[in-house]
Amino acid sequence: MNNPGKHFDGPRIEALFGYDQAKLEVPAIDPFEEVEGDAEDIFYGAAIGYDFQSGMFTFGAEAEIAGSALSDELGSFSGILPDDTVFSGTGSVGSATEYYFGGRVGFVGGRSLFYVKAGYALSGVDIELDGTFDDVAGRRNGDVDLDGLRLGVGYEYKVTDLVYLKAEYRYTDFSGGELDAFGASLEFGDVFEVVNLERHQAVVGAGVRF
Repeated sequence: MNNPGKHFDGPRIEALFGYDQAKLEVPAIDPFEEVEGDAEDIFYGAAIGYDFQSGMFTFGAEAEIAGSALSDELGSFSGILPDDTVFSGTGSVGSATEYYFGGRVGFVGGRSLFYVKAGYALSGVDIELDGTFDDVAGRRNGDVDLDGLRLGVGYEYKVTDLVYLKAEYRYTDFSGGELDAFGASLEFGDVFEVVNLERHQAVVGAGVRF
């Protein structure tokens, strides 16, 4: 149960919704030109957490599961896949389920909480190829797993003894990953020493603190 003298103390559960943007930057490496791109769409998710309030400060831990409508079409192309299959057709990519584990520290002012957060994010990209594989029509799927550091800032307002509203901005810098698709399985953490892949999210949420 909530401690009546502490507005932001105890376990909590919340629903989240907002804006999601992924940005990719690859510097020019002879003979290739610089590549820049971004995609944006809606974000949705849910989180659980626990906060301990000591005076005007809070210390907490949280876990989140989320999804996004981020997607893009790769267009038509042909080539040889890692398993030596000759492919000709179209491709598309979409955002996979995202997981986050981290902590936060906050400052309490009345029924308001201002906080900063940091933690570890796991995300990914789902890949789908639709066309012919060695002249046989079909569809194949693969995935890229990504991980990195997430930082964020937010504001929470206690509406009632149980219900609160929140707004938050978070930035994720991906620094590692693994490809498991089309006959290939490899880690490419070193790629992120050159490639910059980041995610920006602005979300709002509503939750219950017990």
